[in-house]
Amino acid sequence: MSEFKSLTLERKPNEQLIGLLEDNIIGTPGESMLYRHQNIRSKVSTIPAPYYANLYIRKRLYGSICLSKRNVLTLGKKHQAFYLRYFTFRERFRSTNIQQRKNDSSSLIREDVINLMNGKGLHYHGDLVLYAYVDPENIRSKRLIDEFGFKKIGEFNTIPFSRICTKISSRVEKVVEKDLEYIYRLLKGANKKEQLVSLDNLFTRGEYFVIRENSTIICGVQAIRDSWEIIDLPGISGRFMISVVPGIPFIGRLFKPRYEFVFLESLFCVNGKEKELGILLESVLAFHNLNSGILCLDPKSPLYSKVKQINLGLTHKVMGEKKIEIVVKTSDQEIFNQDLPFFVSGHDVL
Repeated sequence: MSEFKSLTLERKPNEQLIGLLEDNIIGTPGESMLYRHQNIRSKVSTIPAPYYANLYIRKRLYGSICLSKRNVLTLGKKHQAFYLRYFTFRERFRSTNIQQRKNDSSSLIREDVINLMNGKGLHYHGDLVLYAYVDPENIRSKRLIDEFGFKKIGEFNTIPFSRICTKISSRVEKVVEKDLEYIYRLLKGANKKEQLVSLDNLFTRGEYFVIRENSTIICGVQAIRDSWEIIDLPGISGRFMISVVPGIPFIGRLFKPRYEFVFLESLFCVNGKEKELGILLESVLAFHNLNSGILCLDPKSPLYSKVKQINLGLTHKVMGEKKIEIVVKTSDQEIFNQDLPFFVSGHDVL
């Protein structure tokens, strides 16, 4: 396609892209966690409506930007939006180098990226809405987002959940296919006061678990098993987690450099049933024979206060919670209200 001077816009992933993402190390040395995503091939295969803006030099892929098109609900109103899923370039083409080399091909790349972020090559109607999740300690990502016109509109916390020993409660059940439509409607109603609600990826990965009371669902969660390769963690506590914790009997179950965990998303909990929510989350870990989970919730969300009422385990006590910024580039800033909570899609975080 000839819409860009240096980038090639494609709608399907290829083998070079998978290799690029498998090699990609996320984070800033000494400032944030350095890690690699695992299971890249299966993740890429489930990205809905992707647009890949790829940088090729002599047929070799040096970088890719992936925007995933979806419908989002903000306070119950539907918008078309694009989630910035990947922004990955090999070292010589990263944002710092692009800024320093104004007179060579890097300036063409920067111009193309600006045009892409302004909607060139994308198919949409209504206002242009692009959004991303950014670690504020990842200096490169933060600089890049600022450079291309994104603004912070909210944040969420990553919340570790762990149990050294787990068991499955007989009250917990995995939802069968015939009930998925009901779960979708339940979550849509429960999140009607939140922003950037994306349910397009619901049920594409993982399973949904619930607890019922008199045949009524009182709490539920989608569980997505995943793993990261942890390369480094900053600070004294980070070095302790990397070098010491994996060798401690029992406690070592909670963390290893190949960090296997269950991502816990699309929570539902009736008021007053927080105790059952704790039982549900522990049972999900036991179902996957793992000891660690991660939740991502906006502190302004009612679900956040419910989750904080349960025992979150040792990892939460040691590591605490980490803030991630929600950033948006849109032609209509009035769409969003920074005083109201934002929905977080686990499918996108992973």
